[in-house]
Amino acid sequence: MEICGDKKKSFAAVFICLLFCMAGSGCSAQSQIPEADTVQYYIVEEANLYINDELQQVAVYWNDNFFQSETKEYVPLQACMEALGCTFERKSPANIIIRTPDNREIDMLVGDTTISYTGGIRDVARVPWEYIEVDGVIYYPLYEFPELVDCEIFFEGKDIHLDSGEYIKNNDAGDEIVGQKVDIDVYVNDKKVEALVYTNLTMPPVQGLNNLCDYVQLEPIIEALGIGLPETAEWDFMFDPVIIDGEIYVDFSAIRYNIDGSLRQDDDSSMYLYSADYERLDIPANLEEAYKALDGLLDPEDVDYIRNLPEDELIELHFGLGTWIRNNWLYPANSRLSEFFYSAGLNDPDGMSGVILLGYHRYLNGEEYVLDIGDRP
Repeated sequence: MEICGDKKKSFAAVFICLLFCMAGSGCSAQSQIPEADTVQYYIVEEANLYINDELQQVAVYWNDNFFQSETKEYVPLQACMEALGCTFERKSPANIIIRTPDNREIDMLVGDTTISYTGGIRDVARVPWEYIEVDGVIYYPLYEFPELVDCEIFFEGKDIHLDSGEYIKNNDAGDEIVGQKVDIDVYVNDKKVEALVYTNLTMPPVQGLNNLCDYVQLEPIIEALGIGLPETAEWDFMFDPVIIDGEIYVDFSAIRYNIDGSLRQDDDSSMYLYSADYERLDIPANLEEAYKALDGLLDPEDVDYIRNLPEDELIELHFGLGTWIRNNWLYPANSRLSEFFYSAGLNDPDGMSGVILLGYHRYLNGEEYVLDIGDRP
């Protein structure tokens, strides 16, 4: 098997690719998270953070408030930015200015629990992201760094690596990034296509399903979508395309972004790509279908936990189960569930997921719930 391609490429969209990561790691430290937050955040001590292959003497925190498998590591914002070649200026408690090596200025607005900013890689305003502050040091989600500056995250066992684009360019060791062939079926708009898949070795070890970032044969996919190969010349990919036995392979998840589509993987035998104009029948069409789907998705102990949670504490599910609902049921283009809410006058995905959680809680407790767009945890 002949394989060509660079080891890695800086990717701004690493957040969607790492939707399935559950790697937790970091350095020990004496500082402690304020007691009120200890359920959600704690230091991890089994690994190290490397930036441009240099070990950083910093603490890494783990956010344990996510549902299923998002990356959970929080790292010190200033130390990491400076190690990546940026300048960092805290102009006031509510404002941070970061200047990047490519002469961009990132303007951060620091709230009580979240940070929003402009001037990132994609030059669009970003929605607020949670941060934590310990002894005056701001810890920021690791997976958001590639949105700020040209860099890439990868894992070696439990060690975390954060490399700048310039460092990668100058120090590419040419390591193989493609692993073994994966025995998995590929579907485009629910129709099976004959496309080979190979493991993406740059992805971190995870628990659970993790094939959506693997390398897939490009031409059968775009043929099923009615797209010609020349049209893909301007596409952005999270990892460099590779050539295997004369065929172009790309990371499956990047195709979704280039067509404004969506992805799905329910088991280890199949994975799905949907175009923006395709109606996904696997997404619930209304609240009742959503409740039944959650019954099947959640473990019995999770169902019991939600049933017994006081209604005024449902907000704690917003960044856990609520995130999963938004990513999988509400954000995909042409979502039946989103259309249900639009027709009821609710246009905010955060509000939609809140209504679903509130209704599901009452459903589990045998209480009737009538949709009120003003209702949310």
